[in-house]
Amino acid sequence: MALRIQSRSYADCHKFINEHNDELVREVLKYNNSTLLREVATESQVYSDSLVFLALRTIHRHPLSLSAEDPEHSETALQWAQDPQFDSCQEIQQILSLDPTHITSTPFPTLLLHSLPVKYHEIYGTYNTVCQFLRLTVSPHDNAELGEQSKVDLPVGEHLAIRILYDLNHNMSLGYAIGGQVLSFLKPDPS
Repeated sequence: MALRIQSRSYADCHKFINEHNDELVREVLKYNNSTLLREVATESQVYSDSLVFLALRTIHRHPLSLSAEDPEHSETALQWAQDPQFDSCQEIQQILSLDPTHITSTPFPTLLLHSLPVKYHEIYGTYNTVCQFLRLTVSPHDNAELGEQSKVDLPVGEHLAIRILYDLNHNMSLGYAIGGQVLSFLKPDPS
């Protein structure tokens, strides 16, 4: 993984995360006191969407990597990123300055929405709104029904997604589990 980050082969890093179970990925990210996050910090002078996604996925799976120090130099990934020798891009420095406790209490799509450039906000905003709609209107029982969405000031994408969920549940009697299927189409691919 370190060699892939050094060669800026971020797609290969995402592939590794996608193809292995979370426990193995967490062990790799914990290796040598979170050296991979420091590697991201040292190789991030030039902004890359893929690199930002990789940093976010890394800290979401192992939030303590943000506060882990290099055993030899007693520096965190943020301190490495701010070192003039490496001078990481501003986006990576902002991600590395996040609070580990905030990461553990924040759903990943929300973390992406707050940390990614504005061009991604519409995509993740829609996904997050639909997730919130499902949380507020669907009970955990199999016979639950989606409630009508009363808000009328939603952006078009969010309104359409919620309308589809409502119609599928009420007009076609498919049940609330259809929400998961709709969300799987709405959820952006971070890689």
